[in-house]
Amino acid sequence: MAKATARLLIGGVRSLSAVSRLTPATFLTAARHSGPLLTAAGPRAAAQTILEAYERVPAYRQFLDARGGLPPRRHGESAAQWVATVPTTSKSSYIDAYPMIERCWDGRLPARGVEIDESAGSSGEPYQWVRSTDELHEVHRTLELLAGYLLDHGPRADPARRLVTINAFSMGAWATGTNVSAALKRKGVLKSCGPDVPKILSVLTLFGPGPRYVLCGYPPFLETVAEAARVAGIDLAGYDITGFVGGEGMSEGLRDRLLHHYTHVWSAYGASDLDIGVAAETPLSVWLRRAAHGDDELAQALFGSTARVPMCFQYDPATYHLETVDGPHGTEIAATVLRPTLSPRLRYTVGDAGGIVPLGRALALASHHGHTPADEDGVDPAWGRPLDLPVLYVHGRADSTVSYMGANLYPEDVGAGIDDARGATADVGVVPGAYCLELVDEDDPRPCVHVELEQASDDADLGAATDVLVGAIRDRLARNSSDYRAALAEDPRAARLEVRLHEVGTGPFAGSSTRIKRRYVVADPALRVREEPTLEELLPPTHRATLTAALRAPSAHNAQPWRLTWLRSDDEGPADLDAPQTYALRYDHRDYLPYDPDDRDAYLCMGALAETLALAAVRNGLEAQVTEVFERDDAVLDVARITLSPRRGDVDPATRRLATQAADRHTNRSDYTREPLPATLVAQLEALGCALVDPARIADLCTRASELSWRDRRFVSDLRRWISFDRNAPSGMTPHGLMLSAYETPALRAAFAIGRLPKPLGRLYAARDTHLVRSAPAVAVLGAASLDPADLFEAGRRLLRAWAVVCGSGHATHPVSIAVDRPETAPGVTALSGIPVPAAVFRVGRPTKPAPRSNRVRLADVLSVSPR
Repeated sequence: MAKATARLLIGGVRSLSAVSRLTPATFLTAARHSGPLLTAAGPRAAAQTILEAYERVPAYRQFLDARGGLPPRRHGESAAQWVATVPTTSKSSYIDAYPMIERCWDGRLPARGVEIDESAGSSGEPYQWVRSTDELHEVHRTLELLAGYLLDHGPRADPARRLVTINAFSMGAWATGTNVSAALKRKGVLKSCGPDVPKILSVLTLFGPGPRYVLCGYPPFLETVAEAARVAGIDLAGYDITGFVGGEGMSEGLRDRLLHHYTHVWSAYGASDLDIGVAAETPLSVWLRRAAHGDDELAQALFGSTARVPMCFQYDPATYHLETVDGPHGTEIAATVLRPTLSPRLRYTVGDAGGIVPLGRALALASHHGHTPADEDGVDPAWGRPLDLPVLYVHGRADSTVSYMGANLYPEDVGAGIDDARGATADVGVVPGAYCLELVDEDDPRPCVHVELEQASDDADLGAATDVLVGAIRDRLARNSSDYRAALAEDPRAARLEVRLHEVGTGPFAGSSTRIKRRYVVADPALRVREEPTLEELLPPTHRATLTAALRAPSAHNAQPWRLTWLRSDDEGPADLDAPQTYALRYDHRDYLPYDPDDRDAYLCMGALAETLALAAVRNGLEAQVTEVFERDDAVLDVARITLSPRRGDVDPATRRLATQAADRHTNRSDYTREPLPATLVAQLEALGCALVDPARIADLCTRASELSWRDRRFVSDLRRWISFDRNAPSGMTPHGLMLSAYETPALRAAFAIGRLPKPLGRLYAARDTHLVRSAPAVAVLGAASLDPADLFEAGRRLLRAWAVVCGSGHATHPVSIAVDRPETAPGVTALSGIPVPAAVFRVGRPTKPAPRSNRVRLADVLSVSPR
């Protein structure tokens, strides 16, 4: 019955999608009014697609069986939560591992009606992607309707004029070029000429400025066309040309330059191995990106970063269920394609870093930071009612791959090119050192390779060295990538690499850079020069991802007092990927909270970090062995040894599910609804050593404890130290993270200025937390066996599991342990809960608003290395 219902649901979603594509009017209506419905239905459709694929796709069944089988779905677990427990697929783990036919439904490839697209990876070996006629028909129809929306609406649109499309994408076997032609030929006149500038100019001359034009190509190529038109005496200012670009990211600086020549410029997001046209820029998504481009606070709130602002798109949740997952290089996007495909994509990752933001939340954040949608003419960029679809933001490849002119440029290939040039650069007195790769946001947005000069003689010829490096890198890229070779053949601009030489420790090599992902290479031993990689780069990638994820563990005041020491042998260079590595977890008593009685919170957070790390190891294909130590040397406590090694056995479904839930664990200090907790959640909390108490009675204890604490200078001193009014502070708490209102923030500043508060003011400052506790549906008290460090460490591990379970159920937690911090009120907590040694108190409930994630220090700031 459940399976039939699920199939009916996914059929309904697909039917609604099909109806929405009947006409431009139905497409626009669905996009403007059905977003929340489709977003809610998407996880259920994804779950059913995964179930069907496990039954009917031979490769997928083998893939999951090799990882413990299809995860069971527990009672009360939502579709989204269950989908998140299913292993992700990728090119390396799935595409490379199984034959193409076995990745198709029923292990069959139809005899006709199949199209093959081609792409190439870093090795240059081409990949083949199969798509059915029906599948491509849906893609083409969607692209056609989306293009129609962008072309036929807006303040300057004139849909009555003839439309001439010039497709300047590569016309080889690549998916983008061929499918753009197939989609846009329905809109009017089409010329598919590839990146051939004379042919493009001939079309503009043939039809003149009368029609509307669409020029499709890579972003830098549109600049090439504009410059060629100027030289040829063609004034593009008299033409109505819309640019549709793809294949690589585009900075807002480049967009501004293109808008001197083109009416609009829109970009899209997709990948050959995933799908074509997964998401697209809309007027509202471009406005949102441009607003964040000039507002670091908004960029941080939306994207979690103030570095280069990512591309922003909107996507159809009835066609793609998108999620964020922990990848080897950080947070990545995973996609499940919901419409019928010949070879299904299921939680598939292409390695792109980014995230998803509901449209309502994105607009609310923009409004909170003082941005109201309006373009330069005062016209709403939503063109009336916005498309009520989620926002997808993409930073680019998490592994730092740079896309240029339709080809992926891999840092590894750049490093190989530098190695190829070492003999020639030595002849002109230069020894290249570290390097990093980026796309510059300047007048000529070509790929730029920054190279640090490890050695340069007094008479070194830097110009000659630069020329040699450019040629060697270009030759290596052409040798390793068929995409790049094709780009070179079709457009000479692809050869325009730039190399910039820097003195040691200058430019992007001065300190740490958040904008450029640095890559290091080992120099020729004959030159007696060795590059020194960062400590993080010596770690196995899965260890780096696991340790980074562990830093999301909770700590009182977000003080993050943990320190990690890599206990490795004297071997040099990157660690063996398959060799176990041991890390010491340490705590420095001098770097924490004077008010923390018995260091209770410190030991709890150490246990929480160990548990967060162990669960992150599960997500990264590792197993973690935690050995408690608890040896003290002066002020430093050696807490535990944690050994990470490749996982050899299966992970039980409950642990796998908990590992997924832990990735999204966070604190929410908003109001909670009065909805009672599900019985299953109550049972899980009790099994973890929690007792649920009357919120009203514990609220009275919290009020009393808060009054006493505000009269204690140690408490106020701790708060003053660990509350920062800089939203980007890597540690501590911020008014934004505490979700303080506009009047509560200056009140907090005043409290710090006054210092020790009299009882009436202390009660006033306690009022907010008292209200939150009293109105919560439940408050939990977690116990420890004793206040010994080892027992508190174990309680911290259980506390993290409890919070992960709560967040995984769609509820939230908020620690309110002040009642056990005070010796005057701690006995009352014991009497109320029946727990002899209460270690933590926290609210539990369903939040009324989303909460910001608190900042964390970088792994580099807490990681050191020491020989065994």
